[in-house]
Amino acid sequence: MRTETTYRLPSRRNRVTRTGPLVTKQFTSAEDCAAEKEIYDQLAGSGLSPALLQADENRIVTEYADGPLLFNELEAGLRDPDRQSELFDLFFKWSAQFYRRTGLVLGDSSFRNFILRDGHLCGVDFESCRQGVPAEDLAWQAAMLATLRPPFAPERIRCARRFLARAPESIYGEPGEILSFLPKAFRMICDRRKVSLDAQSYRQIESTLEVAACVLAGGRSSRMGTDKRALSYHEASFLDTAQYTVELYFDNYLSLSAEDPMVAPPGFTILRDTVGAAGPIGGISRALHAARQPWILFLPCDMPLLNASLLDELIRHRREDADAFLFSERGELRTFPLLLRAAAAAPVFESALARGDLKLIRVLKTYLRMETIEATDCDAFQKDSLSNINTMEDYERLQNSARRKYFLSTFVTRRT
Repeated sequence: MRTETTYRLPSRRNRVTRTGPLVTKQFTSAEDCAAEKEIYDQLAGSGLSPALLQADENRIVTEYADGPLLFNELEAGLRDPDRQSELFDLFFKWSAQFYRRTGLVLGDSSFRNFILRDGHLCGVDFESCRQGVPAEDLAWQAAMLATLRPPFAPERIRCARRFLARAPESIYGEPGEILSFLPKAFRMICDRRKVSLDAQSYRQIESTLEVAACVLAGGRSSRMGTDKRALSYHEASFLDTAQYTVELYFDNYLSLSAEDPMVAPPGFTILRDTVGAAGPIGGISRALHAARQPWILFLPCDMPLLNASLLDELIRHRREDADAFLFSERGELRTFPLLLRAAAAAPVFESALARGDLKLIRVLKTYLRMETIEATDCDAFQKDSLSNINTMEDYERLQNSARRKYFLSTFVTRRT
């Protein structure tokens, strides 16, 4: 008769071992054992956890859940946004069911406590569960994602922001509620991991909840002669490119004309102009009144070379003694992208719309405290980053430039 080998499994507080298809958890506290047994009982038959097979005063035995850890899958997909989004959505689906069944939050839990099997997540180790609100969990988990080694690296920051941006409001609440838990979570995680809290990186992560984004797509494309939104660049439409550029914000709006029949893309709320032929002033005014965050970022859908990193550099400058932030390029003012402080800008744009003052730059200069940032001083700036594609000639130049870059890269690859 073959004897099964027993393996020690990681656990901070208790002794956990695996023997064949069984996992045994020996608790140091009978109270903790009873609390975890109760959670397994609440999750019984749900598929959210392994089956509980046996329990006594200080010990529980469960089935062994085989499959890759969520933590390892996230690490493997660190530079794969689509894979990250897929895994986060699985986690949110699991969490919603867990909160509903138990009425508890996960507390000091880890992505290592989740196993991916048969396209679903299975959770283990519920010793940290407690009373609380789900927004606490979300803030804690975002802090963990951002501070893994190397802490606050660009890909870590994007991962944490994507996690926050995709979090369902139906589970975690409004962005302001989530934001209130973020500072404490980051301080505690950094202290535990002996990591210095990088203020600039934290502020960038915070912007996901503190800044809303609005893509202005209600123009008539009269100079282009065709709908600019549908034009293609690098196998994506201009509109898809703009939407992807702002994917790391919790609230995203799409500004359209009143008669536009377009339906809302995933993750976006459509705002339709209430005043016809008002240009960007109308769309901006509508979005300022809709936004829940203190700041809102505006960009048009005809800037396909604008990158998310350059937007981050604009947003990094936000502060309370100014109301409007925009770029200049070699001293020449660029209207978009535009960052506005909602509380100050909303009444200004409402009044401008009411009196028919539709010159955007004049409104900004006259009624708001405006600050410009020289784009060429920014690390993320590239040639034509701030160029609008307004005419078919502009579009042809864009396509020709893309072809030249492709042929050059192909030539270099072949030579090497």
